[in-house]
Amino acid sequence: MELANVFRTDFLPLLKKKEKIVPIPLHPDMLLERTFSQVDELLHAANVPFTHVLFKTLNQSQIGKTKKERVSSELIFTVTQDVQKQDILLIDDLYTTGATLHHAAYVLKKAGANSVHALTLIRA
Repeated sequence: MELANVFRTDFLPLLKKKEKIVPIPLHPDMLLERTFSQVDELLHAANVPFTHVLFKTLNQSQIGKTKKERVSSELIFTVTQDVQKQDILLIDDLYTTGATLHHAAYVLKKAGANSVHALTLIRA
């Protein structure tokens, strides 16, 4: 959690954003294992307000899967709040293939979000 302070200034520009800030959530089992959400901690460190509107339904590792396998896998999120006509900015710590953000954006758009953009700390 102390590491979040190192990246604090990288997230300060989010304070000027008009979109609803939505962190990519951990699956509840993973949250229990880790005891904290790294994405939430990054946002907390910069005092960026955010709203959880996604629930991660599957707890499966993406390690070892190809991009095609990741993107074509079963949807891993559900939307838990009304997002009709809202502009959403998804926040995640790591972008590898984009599958996680793709799945999140898909369910948000399907639920009526006006637009969905994403910001990640690292692109691998």
